[in-house]
Amino acid sequence: MAKITVKRALLAALAMLSCLMLTGATSMADEGNDRQQANEFKLIVEVLRKDQAKQVFEVDVNGTVAKTNEDGRLRLEGLPGGTTVVKPTTPGFVYEPLDRTIYFKYRDEVKVRFYASPGAVSPFAPKLVVSSLALTVPEGGGAELTVSLDAAPRDTMAIALVYEGDPDITLSQTNLTFTPLNWSQPQRIAISAALDADTADGAGTISLSAPEVQKAEVVVVEKDKDAPPFVIVGSHADRLNGLDPQHVTRICLDCHMTEALDVWSSVHYQWIGEGSGVTNIDIPAGKITGINDFCIYVGNTDANWIGKMVNLDGIQVDGGCAKCHAGLGARPDPNSSDRLQIENIDCLVCHSPDYKRKVMEIAPGTFRFVPDEAAMGATIQEVAADIQPIAKKQCLQCHAKSGGGDNFKRGDIELAHMNPTRTFDVHMGVDGQNFECTTCHFVQNHRFAGRGVDLRPVDNPGAKVTCTNCHTETPHGNNDLDRHARKVFCTSCHNPRFAKVAPTDMFRDWSRPGVVNEARLYEPWIEFQSDVQPEYVWWNGTSSFYIVGTPAVPGESGRLGLAMPNGNVNDPNSYIYAMKHHLGNQPVDPVTRSLLPLKAGVFFQTGLIEPAVIKGVEAVGWDYNGFGFMPTERYLGIFHEVAPKGEALKCADCHDQTATRMDFVKLGYAPRETRNGRQLCSSCHGAEDMEPFERLHDKHVNDKRYDCAECHLFTRR
Repeated sequence: MAKITVKRALLAALAMLSCLMLTGATSMADEGNDRQQANEFKLIVEVLRKDQAKQVFEVDVNGTVAKTNEDGRLRLEGLPGGTTVVKPTTPGFVYEPLDRTIYFKYRDEVKVRFYASPGAVSPFAPKLVVSSLALTVPEGGGAELTVSLDAAPRDTMAIALVYEGDPDITLSQTNLTFTPLNWSQPQRIAISAALDADTADGAGTISLSAPEVQKAEVVVVEKDKDAPPFVIVGSHADRLNGLDPQHVTRICLDCHMTEALDVWSSVHYQWIGEGSGVTNIDIPAGKITGINDFCIYVGNTDANWIGKMVNLDGIQVDGGCAKCHAGLGARPDPNSSDRLQIENIDCLVCHSPDYKRKVMEIAPGTFRFVPDEAAMGATIQEVAADIQPIAKKQCLQCHAKSGGGDNFKRGDIELAHMNPTRTFDVHMGVDGQNFECTTCHFVQNHRFAGRGVDLRPVDNPGAKVTCTNCHTETPHGNNDLDRHARKVFCTSCHNPRFAKVAPTDMFRDWSRPGVVNEARLYEPWIEFQSDVQPEYVWWNGTSSFYIVGTPAVPGESGRLGLAMPNGNVNDPNSYIYAMKHHLGNQPVDPVTRSLLPLKAGVFFQTGLIEPAVIKGVEAVGWDYNGFGFMPTERYLGIFHEVAPKGEALKCADCHDQTATRMDFVKLGYAPRETRNGRQLCSSCHGAEDMEPFERLHDKHVNDKRYDCAECHLFTRR
């Protein structure tokens, strides 16, 4: 952006705000009162110059408070009640509701205009603070609900309480009034359940709302005293005395403290671990220390950890990386195994098959997971009593949905694995071997065996997941096939395709406008593919990764490698593996050339990349230098969805003269162009008719016993 003077910055902000249309929730008759109220506000313009010097101006204008700097950030606060600034349509302007900020780039030719809509939820209004979202009231008895606000309203605010449900349940009042003086004082509502003649429990819902406030709902259950005793069944039904529904783990620790400490130290909880499979990082590594090409960044900040988002319909949606963390909302701390960290473990997320949870704001800006009884269709007591060994249903809730949806990320782990057929996956098919995930990824002290190409840590370094854990090294009864198995990993032939049911994300481009998904949030532009043919790559079991904060240097492909397999044709420990090759295009710093983190929730709610980058950079404490885009790539091993042997690749699929499945040149199998100073074949032969490849190859390898190096650039001696 060209240099901007303090005066010009001030004029730009004033010009923008002079076009602001404010429409309150009041009628036209009240317009004069609204205008008088608006004039009590101040416009604060803070200009940050290139030399970092600041100048501040105060101006009476239109009921807004704002600040701007040369990067083009404008912050609006304190709009009159009932006013909502909706996302502007002018190019270059972004409204970000999470922190009430409008980001813009000033241009002389842009005329700024914001629109306000009446009756919508205002991001500037206080939020309701409700003591409980689920209450149980005994028949003939009562319970209490308290309500307050998290910030002072501009004026008196009336909260309406509307009850719908069992008529035996009644409220002591149907409205509450908060003022700038009493907003933080909890107001009490008595909830009563009348005696009745039936033996059934009753239920209803209390809706709390105001014109400009996010609606809250409280579920009320009347426990009928005449109902037959409620019997809880399950493996732990007799161990739930003293269960706190909001802190279930506490009762688990009475018997399972040793197991909890095992979980605390595991990769599933810490998201970091021993990195013996990583060749360019010599310290513990993991998801929590890296940048990727899917949701970009977890990192050592709370920026993307847990929270609530508001979708395009104004509905709150759970958000954050912690949705797939085996904890209750606090970030893992590898340096502390104190009681708070241990109680943060969510045992039920792996061990109770019907358990579901949701994000709740338990204090302003503080979020945690709580049981979602409505989604479970059962009480937390029933679900906590049904403790079982971990099964694929629990594993798939996170591993199938990684990257944003069913099979988005891995390509070979789909929700279809819940109840698969043998044709879909010969190992996990219920009409086949009917494996659980832990059949191969066996568990020792809550640490799981196995490590993929793109996984930095290994949970159990001494436990290897490989086909020869069950099969012999010569399983085919055919010398030619068994010889291939010495350098070609099993899945290269037995996984001819992946993404058999749900399409998978093959290219994610953050430079394009966001696309609205089923949750009515934005997601980046994604190219999905089904029935995908793998790429074939050498891998020796180790990988290299992009390191956060370092310059992003593209490789031979022209793309930055985020997770790359190590190995080549001359490496004695390398095999050819079937892999998913994922491509990305993601923000990069034009000055430092480092890949940039995002505040993902900003993008998911607005579909705009610039404010998400600005907030992501701010969260890690880096200087913001603008951004460009860097093409990236990663490889992910294909190990699931193994086909029945009748569907395995045939020789001609790779070795026929018209076959294109394997890039033999890229794999290092290209023949020499010359030998002993002459064209390769004529170094030994005169003019002859070309024989079929397999016959020609067998004659040289099996009959004449030539080493590969005679014709190629590698040896098998």
